[in-house]
Amino acid sequence: MENILAVKASELIQPVSKKLGDYSDFIIKDLPKFKFYDRGSIEWDTSYKQLIPYQILKCGDMYLSYNRDTTESESRLYNNFSIGVGGHINDGDTPDGTNQEDASIINSMRVDCNLEREFIEELGCDFTQYVDIVSVIGVINNNDNEVSEHHIGLVYLEEIKYGLFTNAILKDVEFLSIDELLSNYDRYENWSKIVIDYLKG
Repeated sequence: MENILAVKASELIQPVSKKLGDYSDFIIKDLPKFKFYDRGSIEWDTSYKQLIPYQILKCGDMYLSYNRDTTESESRLYNNFSIGVGGHINDGDTPDGTNQEDASIINSMRVDCNLEREFIEELGCDFTQYVDIVSVIGVINNNDNEVSEHHIGLVYLEEIKYGLFTNAILKDVEFLSIDELLSNYDRYENWSKIVIDYLKG
């Protein structure tokens, strides 16, 4: 059984939007409300939103892009291209030995642990060695498709030192400019389109 961090959608203050939303109220008011639930019991229940830290990797002026193939755990995204790396926060993402009881702080710590774990799992290299600057840029709370109805994304922009991932398990990894992302816009998943719209300004 896997437990994942989620919240009842009715408890969220963060508005549903087709655009990248502001993150300040989400972190202060919504993030403390997230709790662990059995994944099997809520995964297909639209009354819950499952939290996904969504990492956008930037090297110089180029952004990581890849193809979600059939090795992806989320089958509904097969054969979509993406610029975001990330996955569910599970109870293994809780820092060892923490005695922190403040829900806002402990959930922020869980997000940080998840960022590092997903980076290592998907890209096959150490987060602290590759990532130079990490910034929260927004929240995706969008219900335009089935996957989005079940998830909410906390979006991070990570400026990385190196653009080479020899041990990545992702398919068709490449770094593209904003113009190249826009020229291939239709092939990207919904969340990536929302971020691309934000990045183009």
